[in-house]
Amino acid sequence: MPLIGAALLACASFPLVLLGLSRGPLRIRAPGRRFVVAWLALFFAWLVIAIALGRPALQDVLAVLFLFTAAIICSFMLWSVLCWGFTLNMLLVLLKLGRADSALAWELAYAGPNGILRLAEDRAGVLLGAGFAVTRDHGSKLELTPRGRLAGSLAQFASWLFATQR
Repeated sequence: MPLIGAALLACASFPLVLLGLSRGPLRIRAPGRRFVVAWLALFFAWLVIAIALGRPALQDVLAVLFLFTAAIICSFMLWSVLCWGFTLNMLLVLLKLGRADSALAWELAYAGPNGILRLAEDRAGVLLGAGFAVTRDHGSKLELTPRGRLAGSLAQFASWLFATQR
């Protein structure tokens, strides 16, 4: 059971390790490499604890592996949106296509027949529907709501904190 507790502590420490690798003397500039190094450091720290505690039971090792896997998947979803949201999806579309005859063809494959404008309209609809923005003057003006300002400020702070701004 101490192995599982150590794994929980390691997983909960991920944001702090990632923060340590985002700024200062240990900074790793590439966000993908930073993510991998943070998880490897935590896994190896857990491994040192596991070795120090002696031979673990197989079910504890399996539980820890499932725990680390779930934590890595969940954290990667958040990290990838923070770092690469749009870019990653463009890459996945090109992977699915194999190749595109032009940048416009690539854009259309990503955003549909109405291109990036339709995508922007869709995303604006999501933000309006979530209450992050409202329209004024019969839709001719957009304005952030307090909820939108808070969400935007938190996203901007997280982007600054983890050095993912471009």
